[in-house]
Amino acid sequence: NDEGALKTRGKGFVASLLQRMHDFEHETMPSFDLIEYDDLHDSSDIHPSEWGKIAFDIRKNYDKYDGFLILHGTDTLVYTACALSMMLQDLTKAVVLTGGCLPLTDPTSDSTRHLTLGLLFACEPFLCEVCIFFADTLLRGNCAVQIRNDNLAFETPHYPRLAKASAVTYGFSLRKENCKRQPKRQMSVPNSTFCEQVISLQIDVNSDFEAINSLIASMKVTHIKRVKELLAQKKIRKADADNMLKPDIPHSLVCLETHPFTLESENLLQRLLVLGTSAGQSGVLILINAMSLDGSLYVPERKTRRQALLLKSIINDTPNLILVKGVLMTKEVSL
Repeated sequence: NDEGALKTRGKGFVASLLQRMHDFEHETMPSFDLIEYDDLHDSSDIHPSEWGKIAFDIRKNYDKYDGFLILHGTDTLVYTACALSMMLQDLTKAVVLTGGCLPLTDPTSDSTRHLTLGLLFACEPFLCEVCIFFADTLLRGNCAVQIRNDNLAFETPHYPRLAKASAVTYGFSLRKENCKRQPKRQMSVPNSTFCEQVISLQIDVNSDFEAINSLIASMKVTHIKRVKELLAQKKIRKADADNMLKPDIPHSLVCLETHPFTLESENLLQRLLVLGTSAGQSGVLILINAMSLDGSLYVPERKTRRQALLLKSIINDTPNLILVKGVLMTKEVSL
């Protein structure tokens, strides 16, 4: 189309293909319903609004089914999986995303096997999380990355696989010790909206922090302009607009990526502290080394007491600046 995304087939096309696939007629295959969207998108054209729509539909149909299988293009599959894992809280059922390197219409497509085995995984009663099934491998959705553009596209470099299907022996082996435990609370979708003012930057001790400060200031201006537009269009109320403009409520996110050992630089820590204060005044939240989701802090192996105190100051005194564990970090301690 005009935006460069591939033009998709119309509604009903996938249903017509599935009717011709005899794999689903086998006695071991579960029954299923197919829900197609009226407006289909190429996966390179997926936006946060689509993530919210998928999450809403899962919540709406949650009690009707034993699990959910989502057919998705490979370009942004890991983004959708990660977003859904954050939106669908306390899952007690499996939500499996899958796709293929080749379309279902291709006679050599890998999508057929992904569909059949993905459907079996979606009905696995022990699974209670968002997963990706690809190349006979089941992966945790919010730990997956795309490493290639072929049939071995996805991997979780820092988390073990959840299951492996075998083309030789029947069935698959679920590694239960790697899977999430069943939650005690009911499933909920607390929020189906996303902040779209997000910027990721690579930094080191020589980075231009004045330019980053200017960027933070511009994000505040953009946010104020957007809120005023929504108010003028009567899409939000005056009270909502006032709440969205409160200085203590972050409206934008800046992800700063740096090699963990650069955090040993006292100069960098001091500049980050100043940057965090500036961000707090502008309503911008800053994440440093936001590569993982466990929220553990990193302190360099050979830290000095002064560096540790600076890290404490950043965490305790600058709530808009958050350090989380990065993929290269080697040691974590509690401050």
